[in-house]
Amino acid sequence: MTRATGERTGTSRRNVLLAAGGTSLGLFTAGSMPRNLATGRAAAEGPADFPGGALADLLRGDAFNARDFGAKFDNASNDAPALQRAIDAAHEQRRPLLLPGGTALLQHPLSLKGRDVSILGEGMTATVLRAGSSMPVLIDVEEAEDRIISPFALMRLTLDGARVTGRNLAIRYRHHSWLFEVNSIAAEVGFWERDCWLARRNGCRSGDNHIGWHLVGANHSSLWEACTITACRDVHLLAGNQGTAPDGSAALVFRNCDVEFGEGHGIEAAHGVNALFDGCYLGENIGGDVLRNSGFVLVRGGAFFFGGGSGVGIRPLGGMATLEQVSINGQAGGIATLVNLTPEEAAVKHGQVSIIGANANLPVGGDPLLQGDPLARIPMAVFAPRLGREWQGWATNAAFSEQKSPPGLPDGREVTCTRTQARPSQFGLRAPLTQTRWRESAPVYLACVYRSSAPVELGLRSPESGRRLPFATLPASPARATYINVSAILPADEYSEIEAAMPATPGAVFGLQELTLGDGANIRTPAGNLKTLALAQ
Repeated sequence: MTRATGERTGTSRRNVLLAAGGTSLGLFTAGSMPRNLATGRAAAEGPADFPGGALADLLRGDAFNARDFGAKFDNASNDAPALQRAIDAAHEQRRPLLLPGGTALLQHPLSLKGRDVSILGEGMTATVLRAGSSMPVLIDVEEAEDRIISPFALMRLTLDGARVTGRNLAIRYRHHSWLFEVNSIAAEVGFWERDCWLARRNGCRSGDNHIGWHLVGANHSSLWEACTITACRDVHLLAGNQGTAPDGSAALVFRNCDVEFGEGHGIEAAHGVNALFDGCYLGENIGGDVLRNSGFVLVRGGAFFFGGGSGVGIRPLGGMATLEQVSINGQAGGIATLVNLTPEEAAVKHGQVSIIGANANLPVGGDPLLQGDPLARIPMAVFAPRLGREWQGWATNAAFSEQKSPPGLPDGREVTCTRTQARPSQFGLRAPLTQTRWRESAPVYLACVYRSSAPVELGLRSPESGRRLPFATLPASPARATYINVSAILPADEYSEIEAAMPATPGAVFGLQELTLGDGANIRTPAGNLKTLALAQ
C-alpha cells in the first residue's frame, strides 16, 4: 500500500482504491500536508489542508474512461445510457470513473443507488452533465433504506439542470460521501440531502437555482469547506428538520463559505438545526432575509452583511442566533434592519440574538424599533434603576393606575391613564439615575423594551432646576418592542432622574420591561462587550 508519506509496501495502486469512492479518503490525516500518493511529493492542487488534488491525480491513474463505454460528450447525443453502463462497471470492479471534457446531454437521470463509486471530471468549466429533457432529478442517489457505510464521490464537474430539472443531485441514506469542486446550476434545487451523515463538501458551488442547498433533515456531523451558494431565487441554504429521525440537522459546520447575492433569503434554519458558520462571508446583496433562524446558529468570525435588499439581517423566529467576533456590515438601514420581526411574528414567535465582540459598521439612521425582544441577552447591565424597585408612575393634570409585571412585560411596570383634569396633561414613569456611567464625548447606548399606546419621550431631568433634556422618542407599539439607539450625546452629571413621558388621555398605556442606558465602553454582559456595537456609526 502507498502511504501518505510516499512510502510503498509492495501492494499495487489499484488496491488502494478497492473500497472505491470515499473510503480512499481515509489515507490522509487531518491537518497533514497532502501528498501525491503516486510520487510522494507534496500535492500542487487543493486547499492546503485538504488532499483534493493529490487524490484526483491518483484516481486518474486507475480509472475507467467514460468514452470507452460510448459516451460522446458532444452536447448533442444522449449520453445517459453509456454513462450508466460506465457507472455500473466502475462500481462492480471497484475502479474510479473518469469523465472527459465536454458536455454530456442526459435524456434521463443517472442512478448511483447502491453504487459505491468515485466519478472524476476534468473541472467545473470543462466537464458538464446537462439535462436534455424535463426530469425530477439529474443524478439520483436516494436509497430506499439506510446504508451505514455507503461512500461515493463526485469531483470536478458541473451539473446543469437547464431549468427543466427538479433536483440536480439528490442524496438519501448515504454516509461518508464526498463532493469536491462540484458546480450545480439552473435547477429547482441544486443539492438535496436527507438522512446523510459525515459528509464532506469541498470547494463546491450552487448558483442560479431556486433553492441552492436543501438539507431536508437528519443531516449530521457534516462539513462544508470553501463552498459558495449564490444567486438563488427562493433560499440559498435551507436546513430543515424533516429527516427520518425525529430531529433536525445537527453538528453542521460551514467553514470559509459564501452565501451571497440573489433575490431569495440567505439561510433558513429550522427548529432542531445546530450549525456553525466559521469564517464565512454571509449576506452581501441578499434580497431577502440573510438569516431566518428557529434553530441554534453560531456565526463566528468572517463577515455578515445586511440591508442589501428588502429583508433584514436576522429574523429570530425561535432558538438562538449568535454573532461572535464578526465584522457586521450594514449595506443600508439601521439597527432595525440588522435584527427584526414583523408585528405578526413577534406576537406568536420569539427567538433571541446575541452579539459578542462584533466589529460593527452600522448606519445610525432608520427606524430603530425591533419587534418583540430579540436582543434579550444584550440589555443586561442596567445603568438606570432596575424595574420594580425605583421606577414610579407620575402624572401632571391626570390620574393613573399602576401595576408591576403586567402581561407580556415580565419584571416590568405599567401605567394606565384613568382620567385627565386639565391641559396640558402628561403621565409616565420616572426614576433616579443610579450607577450612571458615560462620557460626555461618547455616544450613549440605549436599549429599551416596552409597549405603549402612543409615542413616548425619554429624557433626563433635574428636579432641583426643573430642566429637562429629551434624548429619544419611542414609537407607539401596542405589542412588546425593543428600541435601540446608539448615537445620543448626553451630559454626564447635570441630571439626576430619567423620565418617560407621553400625552395623558384616558386609556393610554405605557409599560416598561427593561431600559439600558450608558456609555458603550462600559456596557458588558455575560454575552460579551458591546462597545463596538454602541459606537457604530
